[in-house]
Amino acid sequence: SWTVARQKNARRYSEMFSAEGLSDSLIEPVVAPERRHVFNQYCVVVRDGQRDHVQAEMKARKLGCAVYYPKPLHLQKCFAELGYKLGDFPVAEATAGNILALPIYPELPAADQERVVAGLAEICHGSAKSKQVRRAA
Repeated sequence: SWTVARQKNARRYSEMFSAEGLSDSLIEPVVAPERRHVFNQYCVVVRDGQRDHVQAEMKARKLGCAVYYPKPLHLQKCFAELGYKLGDFPVAEATAGNILALPIYPELPAADQERVVAGLAEICHGSAKSKQVRRAA
């Protein structure tokens, strides 16, 4: 039941991101056809190197978000014996620097998700007033 609830929350995020036009600012998780995702975390990639700004603004608005893995696996101390170094996996390194986890727990109320997405939209697209102007254009 927890997985089903998380999947429902993930679908709701996707619908709200689409409605808010956030695809130019965020890359959502992808679920391959004929596969399923348990969404233990719901991580988005913030485009244009703006993750730290978005995270700071979210926290200022008291909206949940976190960076769970600031370093890719190959740069973590526990894997040092493998001998990998910075630059060996540039995609993993770039992703680690731009990924942000949003609340996804099973009991997450829809209203809380709406607040998270509204905050993201405001941060990524400016104030609500400028957003209305853009939509009218």
